[in-house]
Amino acid sequence: MTRSFNDWWDTIPYDLKEKAWKGDEANKPLLNQVNYTLLNLDLAGNNETKPSH
Repeated sequence: MTRSFNDWWDTIPYDLKEKAWKGDEANKPLLNQVNYTLLNLDLAGNNETKPSH
């Protein structure tokens, strides 16, 4: 089963997305924002939220 990026992005906690987008809210999620989110999920031990889990 595959998910779209938007399906996955909707599962990310709002506060983490807000930190990743700070100052860049008008744009679509960029690679550095996605990497920031993935790193923070990994550091928090929240691996089940990562798309490759």
